[in-house]
Amino acid sequence: MAVIMWLIAFILLVVAEIVSLQLISIWFACGALVAIIICLLGGSVILQFFGFIIVSFFLLMLIKPITKKFTSKTVKTNVDSLVGMKAEVREEVNEHSGTVYVNGLEWSARTKGNSIPKGEFVTIEEISGVKLIVEKIKEEKVC
Repeated sequence: MAVIMWLIAFILLVVAEIVSLQLISIWFACGALVAIIICLLGGSVILQFFGFIIVSFFLLMLIKPITKKFTSKTVKTNVDSLVGMKAEVREEVNEHSGTVYVNGLEWSARTKGNSIPKGEFVTIEEISGVKLIVEKIKEEKVC
C-alpha cells in the first residue's frame, strides 16, 4: 500500500513540475522516487519517509542554487528604467494631465497631489499605463 502512496505522490509532483516549470517540486519527486525504491526493497515506512526527506532536502539545497545560474533574470525595459529618474516639466502637471521631458522624449504625466508648473524638475515615482506618475523634487536647504 505504501508503494502506491509514494507512486501517487511522485506522479503529482512530476505533474506539478511540468505545469509550473519552476524547478521546485522536481526535487521532491526525486525524493518520492527514492522512497518507492526503499519501499520495494522492504524498508520500513519510517525509513521511506526519512529517505524522501533527506534526498529532497539534499537536492533542493545542492542543485537549486546551480540551476539559478541558468534561469533568465528579469531585465527592466526602457519604460521600467525611468522610475527614479529626474524629468523636466514641459506642460503643467496636475492630477489629470501634463507633460514631462526625460531621456530625450516627452511623456504624458500626472501627480498624486499638487500641480507642478512648467520648468520645474520632478522625480518619476511610478508608471501607470502610458503616464508617468511624478513628484516634485524637494529643494534642499543650505545653511
